[in-house]
Amino acid sequence: MTDRGQQVSTELALDVALQLYAGGAESERVVTAAQRVGQHYGLERVELALTPKAVMISSWQQGQAVTLVKRLAGLGQDMHKVCQVELLCERCEQQELSLEEATRQLNQLDGWHWPRWAVALAMAPTCGAFAWLMGADLAGVAIAAVAAIMAMALRLWMTARGVNLLFNWAITAFVSTFLTRLPLGLSEHIDLVSAAVVLMLVPGFPMVDALTDMLRSHFGVGWARWVQASLMILAAAVGVASALHLLWWLEW
Repeated sequence: MTDRGQQVSTELALDVALQLYAGGAESERVVTAAQRVGQHYGLERVELALTPKAVMISSWQQGQAVTLVKRLAGLGQDMHKVCQVELLCERCEQQELSLEEATRQLNQLDGWHWPRWAVALAMAPTCGAFAWLMGADLAGVAIAAVAAIMAMALRLWMTARGVNLLFNWAITAFVSTFLTRLPLGLSEHIDLVSAAVVLMLVPGFPMVDALTDMLRSHFGVGWARWVQASLMILAAAVGVASALHLLWWLEW
């Protein structure tokens, strides 16, 4: 393998790791996929280091070492992208793609997202079901459904405009709580309704990834994800508390 080939193979392995990491894959999965791809394309040894803001990779081939670092734009959740990258890695191992083809196809991968209106509408049965399971009446279920649609639409609108994640979570929690408390007298279980709507802000994926990473000894990334999830929960709590205090001040 030439020096150029080692450079390209290392960059491909790094891009695989970066896309999996940014999509929300657990750290062990990220490291394993990058090592498999690098070794398939002729690298003798591949080592990765993950940090909350960057991915660093080192490869060795015939005594020559190459180290690359790329900054991570941010940790998100895109399971469609994760699956696409994993399928690409499998095709590489089955020798269906050359190094150049694998690099080109990886760069052309694009995440797929549900339309914002569909995501907002999906919150209606979700939070309505939560309210029903908690013991709310039919009026409470209807209130939860409507408030969830409006709150999720606001959250997605702020996300599209780059609003800070924690501010986004706090404002969404504030609005959802405020909306569920407005229709006085329609439901006798308004506290359950408010709790059901806020459940859509529980950061499930970051918490699961954090626990998985720490159980597999990736403590740095695990703690970073755990802190992110904890701050999101704290932001939601601040939003709920602010809405309740405002309603108390207004004597609603």
